[in-house]
Amino acid sequence: MKLNPLPLPGLDFTWNIANRAARDFYERAGGEVLEPAAELQDSLAGRVVMTTRHCVKYELGWCHLHANPEPWTRLPEPPGPFYLENGPTRLECRFDCARCRMELVLCEPREQG
Repeated sequence: MKLNPLPLPGLDFTWNIANRAARDFYERAGGEVLEPAAELQDSLAGRVVMTTRHCVKYELGWCHLHANPEPWTRLPEPPGPFYLENGPTRLECRFDCARCRMELVLCEPREQG
């Protein structure tokens, strides 16, 4: 019986499988490549593109679990969804406070105007 050394059998874009050598490596390790790396995707809109323990709510002093004695700025917490924007790129911040992490979800591209 061959043991699978990978933590998951199905490998999505987060495994960064961008070429045949990477695909062969992971398949030999027992993985099933479900999709290629992010840069080879037509769109990742609506998908989590980053998960981090660095949290915007904490940095801005809005964390309800951990007080930040020196928040980056003292703005009131906005209601509703929170977004990070850079040019046409818009990322929705989703907060998983129970696990102390933040996910960034890529939104549909915006028109520049």
